[in-house]
Amino acid sequence: MVETPVISFRGKILVVDDDPDFGLMVTDFLAQEGYTVELVATGASALQIVNQQRFDVVLLDLGLPDIDGLELLKIVTDRDAHLPVILLTAFTPFDREIDQLSLQRAFAYLTKPFNREQLKATIHRAIELQSIAVHAQRLEHKLDASEARYRSLVDAAQDAIIVMNSFGIVLSWNPAARRLFGYEAMEIIGRPLTVIMPARYRDRHIRGLRRLRHAKHLELPATPLEFHGLRKDGTEFPIELTLGSWMTHKGRFFCGIIRDNTARKHQEAALVRRIEMEQLIAECTALFLETSPSDIDAAIRTTLARIGAFAKADRSYLFLMSPQGTECSNTHEWCAPGITPQIHRLQRLSPAQFPWAFTQLKRHEVLHIPRVSELPPEASPERQELEQQSIQSLLVVPMTIQHRLVGFVGFDAVRMERTWLADDIRLLRTISQVMAILLRTGLLDSDRFSGS
Repeated sequence: MVETPVISFRGKILVVDDDPDFGLMVTDFLAQEGYTVELVATGASALQIVNQQRFDVVLLDLGLPDIDGLELLKIVTDRDAHLPVILLTAFTPFDREIDQLSLQRAFAYLTKPFNREQLKATIHRAIELQSIAVHAQRLEHKLDASEARYRSLVDAAQDAIIVMNSFGIVLSWNPAARRLFGYEAMEIIGRPLTVIMPARYRDRHIRGLRRLRHAKHLELPATPLEFHGLRKDGTEFPIELTLGSWMTHKGRFFCGIIRDNTARKHQEAALVRRIEMEQLIAECTALFLETSPSDIDAAIRTTLARIGAFAKADRSYLFLMSPQGTECSNTHEWCAPGITPQIHRLQRLSPAQFPWAFTQLKRHEVLHIPRVSELPPEASPERQELEQQSIQSLLVVPMTIQHRLVGFVGFDAVRMERTWLADDIRLLRTISQVMAILLRTGLLDSDRFSGS
């Protein structure tokens, strides 16, 4: 009876970390997930145990007391190029000098405090890829006994799994690949892989295959690669590609595991935007702290310009109520290039003219209007005024002092409709609080702007 390889998603993990609290925490977590875990605190201990035992994954902290983590990474991967090593550290790759060659040796790079789901998924993916590669190397000799189970695994996988030959011709296409790219198996098998690549990648792919066909020794990247895929409908999307390869008497074959990277890219972009927004808020706040009363107008205009550009608004502005609360005037305004200013016509407005909007503002509610055209009938005066200014979307945050409405700050979208993000609201809310402080301290005087 031919032995059939069984791919298991549980395995043995070596944790190398000199922080006893963190080591125990991650060991307990992985043990609960069904893994067998060995914990060591030094590089020397790690080298000793990897020579004695076989591991499926190594979690390696960079800050070891005796051996530099990157040096240990090199030693371990030199001894077993197929052993996935996940770097786990309190630093980011940009906090210390880490060359790209070292990063390529690591399967993944995670920072502390780690996200449990991310760690679990990364380990699962490392073991899965290693298992598939091992299985593929034996496929030629055990095809009859293992084909059904292998196909079952590939068909059930959530990631696209594609097999091609050394000429780039697709030989296998699982259901996840169909869902991801839109092609049925019968439409893609036998065709070149370049069908699912944007044009800018194709020449490099063809040259790479030509080079690999004549290479005596093949070294594939140990970490996932980031590219863009091309769907059947012509749309591009970011992907993460992990490669495996094996050789038979028929030639070399490649297995690619492809994951849609759209969600992660959105998360990364949101994180970068959040960091940039925090920096912007800090800089704008510092600007007001350092500005003399005589320069406060310029500081306000600078702030409106910066937050408007950051939020990609067409117009940003400040309105102040008169001391009696009977009038409201646009005191400061910034407009994007090509957008018509409105400040000259928005003076000494009566809240009674726009009861729907001012009722909400006096209740300290944010006015978030993605579509001016869909305002309710009771907001017809507001809709008429906004359409006269060619405004398609609006975001306004009230300014209050001791629960009294003293003004508001806002964004306009003129060129296209906008659904404003939570970060946009938070940004405006913070700026409105800063403006309220300026009013309360007398640096900003509403009397000075009444009727201006």
